[in-house]
Amino acid sequence: MAEVIKFVNVIIIFISLFPFAMNVDANMVICTQDFDCQTKICPFDLQPKCTILFEFLLSLCGCV
Repeated sequence: MAEVIKFVNVIIIFISLFPFAMNVDANMVICTQDFDCQTKICPFDLQPKCTILFEFLLSLCGCV
């Protein structure tokens, strides 16, 4: 009986994490050149640019 209650509690906690995990910066775009960033929407005067992070291991679109 106690094992069933523990299992149900674990399932409830696991399922309750999904709304938080699904809302993590979905606007992140991996790029190789500035052309890949055309789908990124930037505010007012900023332009989407491909920014190199972690010494050429990862490039992400950002507003510059």
